Amino acid sequence: MAKKLLLLLLALALLLSSCSYQVVEDSDVRTILGVGQSAYALEEGTGEDGGERTLTGDIANILRWIGEQLRKFAQWAANSGDGAVPPQAEGSPSFQETPAPTPEPTPAPTPLADGARGDEVKIIQQRLREWGFMTDSADGIFGANTENGVKELQNYLHELGELGATSEEWLMPAIEREETAEEEFVADGVVSEELKEILLGVGRFALYREDLSRGSEGAEVRRLQTRLNNLDYLTGGIDGQFGPRTADAISYFQKRNGLKQTGVADLDTQMLLFSSEAVKSDRPEYPYYIKVSIADQRVYAYAWENGSYSRLVRTMKCSTGLPETPTPTGTYSMAGQAGRWYYFSKFECWAQYAYRIYGPYLFHSVLYSEKDTSTLRQGSVDNLGKPASHGCIRLSVEDAKWLYNNCAAGTTVKIY
Repeated sequence: MAKKLLLLLLALALLLSSCSYQVVEDSDVRTILGVGQSAYALEEGTGEDGGERTLTGDIANILRWIGEQLRKFAQWAANSGDGAVPPQAEGSPSFQETPAPTPEPTPAPTPLADGARGDEVKIIQQRLREWGFMTDSADGIFGANTENGVKELQNYLHELGELGATSEEWLMPAIEREETAEEEFVADGVVSEELKEILLGVGRFALYREDLSRGSEGAEVRRLQTRLNNLDYLTGGIDGQFGPRTADAISYFQKRNGLKQTGVADLDTQMLLFSSEAVKSDRPEYPYYIKVSIADQRVYAYAWENGSYSRLVRTMKCSTGLPETPTPTGTYSMAGQAGRWYYFSKFECWAQYAYRIYGPYLFHSVLYSEKDTSTLRQGSVDNLGKPASHGCIRLSVEDAKWLYNNCAAGTTVKIY
């Protein structure tokens, strides 16, 4: 009989330990469902100390209690005869409350400012570039250029009344809103939570506001020019004035991006321009193309813009060769820098910023008797603007330095 009871209890323990439980909870009652039947397992409510019982803890307590009863029963069976009375179960499973977890305060959001780093900063920089508020690269480091870009955006949105305005303020007339302003707005370059939502959100910023064409001016034109500069369609000239160069840049952008070439920044043009899908201009390996007019005694430097070397960036007075020692005409790929100071042994003189065209022919500064700026030969300065050299092309010191520092070896020169 005792052995049968022992086997029965063992079977019960195995049954309970292998059950699959599902908990159905509401604010007052918890029910344990198992093996196709419903068993009321827990009392209503929670503990007095605000704790809460858990299913795992309850099952563990039940199994612990059964195990204790089995241990006592096994001891009785080993030491008693068949006629002995088995021990009665003592007590009942205990259910302990699990203390409620202490809620941790939600940390306050940290604004992004100078010194911040990371992917979020990089995304913000990309948006500032795409929207025409920053020309620097997106490197994930919040520095001075990023701060200036944020300030540009803050001032832009403030002028439009779209930064920091509540729904009630939007219902107020513009004049009344101005009268209620307590102090002048000053952009701080910090990305607040409100500004972050605008920068990181979708559709929170209006890319297009109006068509822009020749004669347009203001913040929208400046934003347009900044974006064109980022994409290499416009070099410099960010002045908020929509002139011929801006129109040409827009026209070439439209050509490169499959839009109708009108030179007008309409809805379709701006929606593409201020996006990550905008195609950059085709930028050449060499930024400048040099032309030398022997007739004019001038050197012209052209920058690449809108698909060609079309923008004149510098005009330099020069002296080419005398009739008996002419400067050779033709188109050449120049050899590059020949020396900060260069000595002409045949003529016993010096020049600064020598840049080799090919062979013995150079661009260089006016002449010196010694490697010393105090020994300038004034006659070489006075002769600028007329033929005077032995075949080289003389320039002022300032112009020779510019060409020396800005034209890489391989730059094309056309002498005509």
